[in-house]
Amino acid sequence: MPAPLSSSALVERLLDERDLGEGYDRQPQRAERHDGVSVIGCPALEELGGEAAVGGSLDFSHKAKVSFAYVGDGGSQVSEELYSDTETRLSKGVARIFDAMTS
Repeated sequence: MPAPLSSSALVERLLDERDLGEGYDRQPQRAERHDGVSVIGCPALEELGGEAAVGGSLDFSHKAKVSFAYVGDGGSQVSEELYSDTETRLSKGVARIFDAMTS
């Protein structure tokens, strides 16, 4: 079983401007603050926690994230997040996410 990739190894695998083509600019990473966020009415999302429910990071050992904004018409954004951990933790985490999404 291969070891989880480090966060720095994940960063090297993230999308960059060359992957997206002209018109996309990398956005600086902002400190995500979701203090006091709660999820009401969805037990599965409540169990995941406020951070994950509002787009915060999930509890995996190694992670990397990047965001881009399209500077042309439309104002679209692209965001990518990569995670690495043991097979067991990744499987359990992904299962919890999909359970929450389908409940």
